[in-house]
Order: sequence, then structure tokens, then C-alpha cells
Amino acid sequence: MKKHSKTKSKLIKNRVYRFIKKLLIRADEKNKQRWANFLKDYRYLSMVSFVMVGLLCLWSGGIGLLSIIALIPMCFYLQYSKGRTKKQFMIDFYLGGFVLCLFAYYFLSQSTLETWAVGVTGVMLFLAPIFILIFLSAISALSSLIIGYVFYRIRYKDRLFALVILWPTMELLRSLIFSVANFGPGGNLLPSFNFAALAVDASGTPLIYLSRFFGFYGLSAMVVILNVCIYKIAFKSDRTQKLIYGLVLAEVIGLNFLTWQRGFAKANQQTVSVTAIHLNKEDWVDNYSGNMTLNSGTDVLVLPEYAIYSIDERIKEIASKVSDRGGVIMSNAEQADGYKINNFVVYNNKGERLSKQAKSFLIPGGEYMPYFMRTFLIITGKRDLLDMFEKEYPVTKGLVSEKIVKLSNNIRVGGLACSGVTRIDKYQDLADQGANILTNSAQLTLFPYDSFYFASARNMARYQAVVTNRPFIQSARGGESYIIDNQGNIIAESVGEETQLLQAKVLVNP
Repeated sequence: MKKHSKTKSKLIKNRVYRFIKKLLIRADEKNKQRWANFLKDYRYLSMVSFVMVGLLCLWSGGIGLLSIIALIPMCFYLQYSKGRTKKQFMIDFYLGGFVLCLFAYYFLSQSTLETWAVGVTGVMLFLAPIFILIFLSAISALSSLIIGYVFYRIRYKDRLFALVILWPTMELLRSLIFSVANFGPGGNLLPSFNFAALAVDASGTPLIYLSRFFGFYGLSAMVVILNVCIYKIAFKSDRTQKLIYGLVLAEVIGLNFLTWQRGFAKANQQTVSVTAIHLNKEDWVDNYSGNMTLNSGTDVLVLPEYAIYSIDERIKEIASKVSDRGGVIMSNAEQADGYKINNFVVYNNKGERLSKQAKSFLIPGGEYMPYFMRTFLIITGKRDLLDMFEKEYPVTKGLVSEKIVKLSNNIRVGGLACSGVTRIDKYQDLADQGANILTNSAQLTLFPYDSFYFASARNMARYQAVVTNRPFIQSARGGESYIIDNQGNIIAESVGEETQLLQAKVLVNP
């Protein structure tokens, strides 16, 4: 009896074992099939492209040339998307857009929170920047979700070519949504922040000259065209197609060469001597002006934002160092009728004020508090920080956009303060008014010296110089200062964090 019982028990165990083994084999086969379908469907390649574009946000300069192959995985994704559902498109694009924004906005988590979160300690100090990063990324990725839906609605055979229009459109939507998410008293609803746009990456490369014909989003579109052409040449066997796309590729390169030539010196251009002061985070021009030796005949001296502690006492001494036809450009705060105003100010060489213009484009979190930040502080029981910000930091927005200032017959300055370099329209507007030198006075102490923000900001400064065909001078406290000629060449730049003087000669149109 015992022997029969043991035999029966062993038989049951064997059956259970075989049953489990069969389930595992089936599960393994299904997983293999799913993985094979996953690879065959190319869905993962959309994420590869989003990640590649995101990684380019972390560097400036020649590495931006990788942008011309960053969308090749996306080309595969679209080329093999015939049976893909609406849900799959929208999920793929939203997740990809979210990851891209995490890269693009990562610099926000590097900020020192020195305005709206002064006094924050402990867990809140850790959570606040992470909350901002995730919230803004999740909201901005809605632009990708919309584009994913549009791709689904487009005929399968046209999807690859639609990428040329839809990718820049996604960038525009993302910038608009970012502005909406950061709206608050003093904010705007314009596409003012274009982090992660292909045009920003291309602005650190020789492709930047295409912006003179096509503008900012047009430059992004040209980068997409280069991606499509390289994809077609490298991965399609049809020789006729290879030839056609090779010709398109050659035409884009040739067009870039022609736009580069537009920046060559002209016979009637004049030389202007310019200087920019770079301050470390704790310094003032007051401490430096006595030892400040400018090149003989310096025409334009650009100072950082909030650069002079005792401006009424020192401005005449500083202004006397420039030529008779020159002036001093800076940005300075004042209290007027109970409001704090950040003014773009220009003085002549006698220290007489030629112009004072209230800054019309403010920084979210630095000069005004977005509504989502206000909500976050209230929910987390930090209403006292909101009250402190409202008392100490908010800047009143200028109602009129900045205008050019004429220093002499041949020197006309178009200047903005700080964040103006990220706008794609304001410097072009100043150039259209007749400015032949562009300046930016900035205080960048909100970010550490190695912040990823400076990669995008430097590329945007090159864009401003090239698209307007004007020299661009940035003078900053913290961050980076540089002098860029009209061809986008950085002819002088700050090295390290210490206070220093940048001097150069630039060519300007009369």
C-alpha cells in the first residue's frame, strides 16, 4: 500500500513538473516572439532618436553635427509603421518626448534656487528641482503626443517625408506649451524657450548659416532633410533614389556655403573696438574699474547685469574710458513706485544716460513666479516662501519692447538683458530697427559654472549673431561671457570663473 502511494505521489509530481515546464516553454516562446516582433516593428527606434537629440542638449560646438544622423532611427520607425496603431504612435511619441525634455530641462535641476526657494532645506531642497523637471517635461511632451497622433493620421507612404514638417512643428508646440506651463504675472505665451530644438544643436556647427535663409525652425527642418537624405542614401538600394537624395544633400551643403559667403566683409564696413567685462559671482565692477585697462579707442563697453554697486558714483569714471563716439551698456535694477524694474541702460562717454528701457522679457522662477510654482509652494506648506518672493524678488515687466540706441552715426546698439538670448525674435527685431551691434548683459549666478544651460545659451548666441549678420557681445556675472563676430566665430571668451576683461575688434555695417 505504501509503495502504491509513493508511486502515485511521484506520478503526480512528474505531471506537475511537466505541466510547469510546458508553461515555461510556452511563455519563453511567446517572449521570444514578442521580442522578435518588437525588433521587427522598429518601435524602439523612436526612443533612440529622442534620446540622441536629448544628449545633444548637454554639449555645445561641433558635436552638434551628430544632429544630422540623430533622426535616422526615427526614419526606420516611420518607414516600417504600416500596421502601427494610433495608441502605439501616441505612446511612443509621448514617452520619447518626455525623455527628450528630461535631457533638455535638466539644467533646471542644477539651479541654485536662490530666488523663489531661499531657505528651503532638507527633503524639499531635493524635491523642488525634481518636481519642476518632471512637471515641465510631462507637460511639454504633450507636443510629441499631438505629433504622434498626426503621424498616425498621415498616409503610410508619406510619413517619412512628413517628418520634415512635423518635427519642427513639434519643437514649436513644445516651446509654446513650455511658455504656457510657466505662465504667471510677468510671463508671456510666446515660443520663447526652444531647448532641445535641432536648430540649437545646428547653431553650434557650420550648418548655422542656413538660418539666414530659413530662420530658426527652418534650420531645424533643414537638419531633418539631411537626416532623411542620409537615411535614403545609406539604407536604400535603388541607385536612382541614391542619386536623387545625393543631389538634395549636395544642394543643402551648397546653399549653406552661399549663406556663409553673405557674411564676408564688405567695402563700406567699419571696425569697432568692443570690450566685455566678465565678473565672478561675488564681484562688482566697482572693485575692478580702477585697474581696468581698455584698449586705446575702445568704443563699446558692455557690463553684466547688476554690475555696479554704486552706479551714480562710478559711472562717470567708467564711461570716461571709452572713445568719444562710444558708450557703456549695462542692465541695472531700480525701485519705482513700489515696483522693481530691470532696466537696459546706455551711457555716453561722459556718463550721461542716453537710454533707459524696462526689460520686457522676464525669467520664470527668477523674475516672476509661475502659477505652477505658486501652487507647489502652497500645497507643500511653504506659503511663507511665496510671500517672501513677492516681497523681495518680482520684476515688473516692461510694456514696450526694447529699442535700439544710437551712440554715434556708425554705432547703433541693440541690447537685451539676461534671458533675451533665448528668444528667437527680439534680436532680429533690433537688427531690423538698424542695430549694427547686439549686446546681452546677464547675471547667470542661478546656475553653477558647469551647468548644461550654457551649452544651449552659447549656441543661441551664435544663432543671434549669424541670423542677423551682426556681432554679438555677452557680458555676464557667472556663466560665460564672449564676443562673437557676424559669422558666428567666438573671437574672445571668458576662461574660468574669475573676473576678466574681453577685448576685440569687430566689423559692423555703417
